[in-house]
Amino acid sequence: MVCHGGNGTIYQALLHGKPIIGIPTIPDQGFNMRRVVALGVGVGKSLTWKEFKKNPEVLLNAIDAVFANPSYAEKAQRLQAILKK
Repeated sequence: MVCHGGNGTIYQALLHGKPIIGIPTIPDQGFNMRRVVALGVGVGKSLTWKEFKKNPEVLLNAIDAVFANPSYAEKAQRLQAILKK
């Protein structure tokens, strides 16, 4: 899921077992995305809005990275199982 990194969006992505790519726009979203990265359920780096505006291709690279590394989806699916309990 590509999102801004808000709590609700991250929770919904994990409920569906989907990895996350975030473009945070406010501080709490940046904090959330750092946790996503630490848990291994999102790209190795969250994108800043400034980076995205300067070079939109950085989002495509992040999407490619998530598809190329199945561990993101595997970890998201493990968290999905925990959340369903």
